[in-house]
Amino acid sequence: VTTDASAIIERRTCISGVGQSDVGRRLYRDPLELTLDACLAAIEHAGLTPADIDGVSTYPGPQTIPPGFSGAGAYDVMDALRLKCGWHSSGLESPGQLGSVINACLAVAAGLANHVVCFRSVWEGSAQGDKGRAASMPGGGGGGGGGGFRASGFMQWNLPFSAPSAAIWIAMFAQAHMERFGITREQLGWIPVNARRNAALNPKAIYTDPMTIDDYLAARMISEPFGLFDCDVPCDGATAVVVSRLDRA
Repeated sequence: VTTDASAIIERRTCISGVGQSDVGRRLYRDPLELTLDACLAAIEHAGLTPADIDGVSTYPGPQTIPPGFSGAGAYDVMDALRLKCGWHSSGLESPGQLGSVINACLAVAAGLANHVVCFRSVWEGSAQGDKGRAASMPGGGGGGGGGGFRASGFMQWNLPFSAPSAAIWIAMFAQAHMERFGITREQLGWIPVNARRNAALNPKAIYTDPMTIDDYLAARMISEPFGLFDCDVPCDGATAVVVSRLDRA
C-alpha cells in the first residue's frame, strides 16, 4: 500500500472553473438557456473556450418527472455548444449531483478527457408555477382522483402509503440512518445551517438571512425527522464546474 499522494488518481485533476446562471424562485426562462449560461460561465472562468471541452457530466440527465427536476441532459449541452466530446456521463443513479463531478474526476484522471464540464440545472419553480410540487406530480401526487394513473418503480410502494413527496420517503431513509448510526437532529441541523452560511456569500442566493441551530430546531416538523429547514425550495437555476487535468489547468 502506497501513501504517495500522486498515486491517488483523482488528485491528478482539479476544478479549474465555476459558473452559475441567474437563480430565482420563478424565472420563467428556458431551462436549457439557464444551463448554457452556467456552463459558458464556468468555461470562461477556467480560461477555456467550448472548443477545449472534450467531456460532459451531469445529474440527473433529462427527465420529465417531477416537472422541472432536470433542466437539460448531456446531449442537449453537447449539441447546443457544438462540443466535440470523447466521453460523457448522464444519469440519475449516482451519489446525487456530486456523482457527476466524481465521474468527471475519474474520467480525466484515466485520460478519457482533458476538460469536462459538469452541470446541475433545475426549473422546478417555473414548472410548478402556483400549483405546488405535489399537484404537478402524476395523479396529483397521491395517485388519487379516480384517474388511470399507475405508479412504477419505487413509487408503486410509496404512493399506497401516502408518501409521494421526497420530504416523506427520504425522511424514512433518514430515520433508519439515525437509528443505525446514532445521528441526532442537532447534527442533521448543521447541514441547512452551513448551507445558509454559504448562501450569505452568494449574491444570487434566494435565502441569505443567518440561521442558528436553535432556529432549525424551533421550525415546524414536516415529516419526522425532517423539519421545515431540511426541505428544499423549488427554484430555477444552474451551476457548473469544469474538471481539468492538473497539468492542463
